Amino acid sequence: QALMADADGMVDSFAEFYPEAKERFTCWDQYRNRRHQNEGSRIDYVMVDRVFFQAHASAGAGLASSGRLSPNSAAAALSAAT
Repeated sequence: QALMADADGMVDSFAEFYPEAKERFTCWDQYRNRRHQNEGSRIDYVMVDRVFFQAHASAGAGLASSGRLSPNSAAAALSAAT
């Protein structure tokens, strides 16, 4: 992903807004029930031109958390996935 983005001058908007977020996936192997282990892949890339992103992008509400877990943690990702 990084090589593709660098070569084309694009950025992954989620990764730019949340560089500390760990294990945030949108697709899991349902046959092996990997969602409950939070082992998956991201299929929701929103690639944006870097110049446009820097000029116009602003973060929304952020990674919501109930306050128990750091929203950037793998534990919060697992909690959101299950």
